[in-house]
Amino acid sequence: MKILIIDDELLVRIGIKTILEELRLQLSVCSAENGLEAVRLFENDVPDLVFVDINMPRMNGFDFLRVMRHKYPDTMFVIVTCYNDVESVHTAMRLGISHYIVKTDLDRGKIEQLVWACAGKIHENLQPAGSGGMSHDTAEKNIDLLSAEQISRAAGGELCGSNAIVIYAVSKNRAHIKHERRRILLDLLGGIVSDYGNGKIYFTTGNGIVILAELPSRCYEPDVIRLLTTELCQQIVDSMKTYFNEAYFAGGTQCDEKTDIAGAVRRAKSYTQLSYYNRDCAVYCFCNNQNILKKEIGENYRETLRNALDYERLDEALRILERYEGEMKAKRPANVDYVMTLSFDLFYLILQHYQSRAARDGSERAPDFDYRKLLSDISDLHAVLWQARALIHGLEAREEEKKREKSNDSIIRHAKEYIEEHLGDDLALQSVARDVGVSSSHFTRLFKESTGVTFIDYCILRRIERAKKYIDRGDKIQLVAEKVGYQNYSYFSKLFKRMTGMSPIEYKNQKNS
Repeated sequence: MKILIIDDELLVRIGIKTILEELRLQLSVCSAENGLEAVRLFENDVPDLVFVDINMPRMNGFDFLRVMRHKYPDTMFVIVTCYNDVESVHTAMRLGISHYIVKTDLDRGKIEQLVWACAGKIHENLQPAGSGGMSHDTAEKNIDLLSAEQISRAAGGELCGSNAIVIYAVSKNRAHIKHERRRILLDLLGGIVSDYGNGKIYFTTGNGIVILAELPSRCYEPDVIRLLTTELCQQIVDSMKTYFNEAYFAGGTQCDEKTDIAGAVRRAKSYTQLSYYNRDCAVYCFCNNQNILKKEIGENYRETLRNALDYERLDEALRILERYEGEMKAKRPANVDYVMTLSFDLFYLILQHYQSRAARDGSERAPDFDYRKLLSDISDLHAVLWQARALIHGLEAREEEKKREKSNDSIIRHAKEYIEEHLGDDLALQSVARDVGVSSSHFTRLFKESTGVTFIDYCILRRIERAKKYIDRGDKIQLVAEKVGYQNYSYFSKLFKRMTGMSPIEYKNQKNS
């Protein structure tokens, strides 16, 4: 297998090459400092696997991928970068790159997985360096193509109890599984199933894979068995995507001592034909039919959603997402990759709007998302749409908060105007609250939050300030007290001194001196 490492950092190139050499497989490794140099290397010898950085001189990683990806569709490209932002992930997804690794997460395990995934994609049987072959302890009968009835006879009596399950997996294009691939799959799937319990793996005449597994002996509820079956289905699908870069469907069903294994196999196989949205069966799949989603539909959804966001029609944006999900359920499009790309595009539109609003309001940015995980889980349409709705609900909450703040500002402004007009009267909190149209308790809390002082203290402050103006213009102090709402001169004098540090007479004398 030929591998190319493209990175302007020497240490990164050396690090990846060292890990590849430690794998002790028959690999040919070369490197380049930038995309332009890598293009010239492609002209001489096309690699099978390419590790490419994003930020490089002369030609960056994205420009390199735009040029080379369609020209060399059989080459497996892996982005290895320091960037983990949504813009970079979204660009990678648009370029059709499913492997996106941050350099801080790069380790031997990930590199080894990618090497074997590439080997599966090109159907190459990697040999250990200096070795004549790989050993296989798996029985040959499991590699032969069998019918459901033959599988039932071969496994007769081995599966029993209420914890036995049957899983049927098949590639998206229903392609025939070559003999050499079956050996690799036995090892790969056998390792996955062993994490759940005992199991057997068979290959069917219908180009599918049958996994017979028995979960540990314990009293599982039916819902728990369904959950574990679904989880195992998902691991199988994810592994096929990781190791062989192929889309697989997998359906699972329970198979106890009363159930015929052949019938369970057929039932599990039928589940792979069901819609991804069918929550009633333990299935991780998308239906396989000829209802291809036309790209015109996607453009229409993008445009209508963009318009709704531009004009701040959040209710309409939610309805667009609901209509989109409903149409996906009704049409059951077989073009899963396009559906998920479109779903991510809709989510990305909402995220951009959310972040621009946050920046404009001077508030916090959008909540953190693990964009690489979201990209790797892009087959889960519900998760993407759930995140999109969460952002819209966050925008709605922010709008409601702004409305409340605006309403509260109006209430406080009106209350202050009322207080100024009635400083000479018997100001009561209840009368002010009634005038602005809120309860006394709500007004008390709102007034303190807005002004930082209580209603009573605010009234005293304003009355003393008004009294000082009257004294400055020469009014008699006794009359000043009455003008600002105090009939008791002695009480007024004490308040005045407490607030200003001097009595009304001292204040007047100081002004006249």
